[in-house]
Amino acid sequence: MRDVGHLPRDVQNYLLVTTYAMAEGGLLSRVQDGALSRDQVLDMSISLKYGRLMVLNNLMHPSHRRRERARQAVELIIACTAQPDTLSKDAPPAPHCITDPHALLKNASKIKPPR
Repeated sequence: MRDVGHLPRDVQNYLLVTTYAMAEGGLLSRVQDGALSRDQVLDMSISLKYGRLMVLNNLMHPSHRRRERARQAVELIIACTAQPDTLSKDAPPAPHCITDPHALLKNASKIKPPR
């Protein structure tokens, strides 16, 4: 992702939501292909849930810190989507794109969802 810090906040938020939607579409496409391990699908699901929470949190309570967390969460979705297929022949097991999913979800659970 390019640095968009010089753009107005509304434009940054628009680009963040658009990038999230594109990342979500790419992730869902990868899952539908069916060449992923259970762990990869789990990582992708966690990254998607975390990304959605971070983007919504930034939109509901905008701040530089929240926008940065949302950007990082979208980058995590993209990283999880870019994992190699592991169910193909001779493919080594892919490393987890989320090193500590429990800590990630624990931090995300502290965020109050919008009502």
